Amino acid sequence: MSPAEIDELVRRCRGGDQAAWKSLVDEYAGLVYSIPRRYKFGDADAADVFQTVFVSLLKNLDQIQDSQALTRWLMTTTQRACWKHAKKRRREQPVQTTPEASLSEHAPEGVLQTWERRHAVHRSLETLGGVCEKLLRALFQDRGKADYETVGTQLGIPPGSIGPTRRRCLAKLSEILIESGQFDRFGQDVW
Repeated sequence: MSPAEIDELVRRCRGGDQAAWKSLVDEYAGLVYSIPRRYKFGDADAADVFQTVFVSLLKNLDQIQDSQALTRWLMTTTQRACWKHAKKRRREQPVQTTPEASLSEHAPEGVLQTWERRHAVHRSLETLGGVCEKLLRALFQDRGKADYETVGTQLGIPPGSIGPTRRRCLAKLSEILIESGQFDRFGQDVW
């Protein structure tokens, strides 16, 4: 969804539109679930964090100004919910001291910025759409697993034209990211 569409969903959610709320939750579910998953939370713990974050969003929706603020708010709130959940789990099971139990020690500095950048790239890819979106996802999402021959076969593109097409698609993606105000230039470490 575009930032304008997200802004419209937030406006409709404030008015009590349940369909808009469902769409908003669907749009950001992957982002919110990805944070506890990176800390190796199990299904039940990730679901608890997810529920906590979206209940909090519902209570604080009036504070969200735009789609960029919403993304930052969700990532920050999810990070904090993970910390609280891990702390609660440690109190419940003090004998187990696993690396996952101490999130604050393992969370690299700038991790929220990295997630925000990745989310922005994924949204920009959706805006890009078409062959470019398919090609870039096929080439970069599974690092090192896709070669030009395989991708060409999957997408019906001659392997010899993938390189030039990739360059054009990256240039278009870069323009979308710059226009959206996400990046001054296309970053290399966005996947």
